[in-house]
Amino acid sequence: MTTKHHTQTSKPDDPNADISTEEWNEDHDVTNGEAIILAGQEYVDVPHGLTTTPNVNRIKLTPHDKLGGKDFWLPPDHVNETTFRIQISSMDLEENHAFGYIIV
Repeated sequence: MTTKHHTQTSKPDDPNADISTEEWNEDHDVTNGEAIILAGQEYVDVPHGLTTTPNVNRIKLTPHDKLGGKDFWLPPDHVNETTFRIQISSMDLEENHAFGYIIV
């Protein structure tokens, strides 16, 4: 079985791209949104709305604050056909923490 690696590009003449942006978008589900870990919680399970389980390496997170110095991650064993989990290292009793996400 041959695996084809794709580079998404906006320049059709990019020598590193093996398909165009239009071809990429036609062949791949892309979704994005915002998720919030509520005060008093250490994680949130986010419904992704895709038709299949996304690859954890294709989920990109952007925290909207400094998280009070906490770490955040995506536990691979909590990515499934309907949701993925965003985890922080300890709960914050005072603040909610918002994350932007995109799955490509």
